[in-house]
Amino acid sequence: MKDLKEPLRREMRARLRIEAASLKSRSEAICEQLQKARFWEASRTVGLFCPLPEEPDLLALMAEKHRRFTFPRIAGDRLVWHEVSDPRTLQPSKTDGLRRLYEPEEGIPVPLGEIDLLLVPGLAFTLAGRRLGRGGGYYDRVLAEAGAGTKRMGVCFAFQVLEALPLEKHDLPVQKVFHA
Repeated sequence: MKDLKEPLRREMRARLRIEAASLKSRSEAICEQLQKARFWEASRTVGLFCPLPEEPDLLALMAEKHRRFTFPRIAGDRLVWHEVSDPRTLQPSKTDGLRRLYEPEEGIPVPLGEIDLLLVPGLAFTLAGRRLGRGGGYYDRVLAEAGAGTKRMGVCFAFQVLEALPLEKHDLPVQKVFHA
């Protein structure tokens, strides 16, 4: 299965480089879609991520001060979530090979069960919520551990939505995919 996933990851990374000029406006459109979704108003604790240059930038959502925002930090083979009020406090990861990721160095830990809305990045999705990640399995483990009360939404650019993806047993879907 990995034989099928790696070429697709390379293809999606190449496409992201080609589309780089449009990613900012597409990110803004994704933020607008999320804010119009029925679940948004009820979400009090939101799991965000500090975007890599080729991921949707959802940090503008933090302008809404009546919500608590959490960001993941790598701890071994897991993601742990910390409350963050200012994304400028995020620091490069100390995990070898993942220095491009920015994560909280400190902050109030937030149990995954307290997150109402989890926004999940990926290299590709299907409209049915299937996801192709970057290969580390971090979000697969989060999706497996998230409780029924956590809404799990994928976010990507429209050209990252595919008809089908190669899947393995541990690949869990998100409930919906927001894209622009």
